[in-house]
Amino acid sequence: MSHLLANSAIPIFFPHPIMALLALIPVVWVESMVLKRRVGLEAADVLVANIISAVLGAGFALVFVIFLGTFNMFLTQDGTTLTAFLIMLGAVVFPCFVLSVIVEGAYLRGQAEITEGRTFWPPLIKAHAYSYLVLVGLDCAWISFKIW
Repeated sequence: MSHLLANSAIPIFFPHPIMALLALIPVVWVESMVLKRRVGLEAADVLVANIISAVLGAGFALVFVIFLGTFNMFLTQDGTTLTAFLIMLGAVVFPCFVLSVIVEGAYLRGQAEITEGRTFWPPLIKAHAYSYLVLVGLDCAWISFKIW
């Protein structure tokens, strides 16, 4: 099964490239829904930002996984311990979340319609929190149904 990573590292979130590309669809949709309403961003802008963070994040996540010595640690239905899960969340998923917010934020801030009284970063963090929940749900379904 795949490493439990979020949209910053979508290319290795799912072990198959086609599934990784398909996983990008709900991420862009969720983030677009939040960011269109809050800061006026279009889905195309969110898609470009997610592609950039996915490319950069894949290398970042791979370095973290190798650095931790957990290259062979996968989340599975019957072989994952709580310790392995917490290490993956704290040492890989959280840094990917932060990288995702920073990289996508740097790109999207210039595209956003920020007016007086509207802020950019809280809606972006909220959008990422929702998209990460979607990806975790997809990964849980992937594990539960043993897809691919």
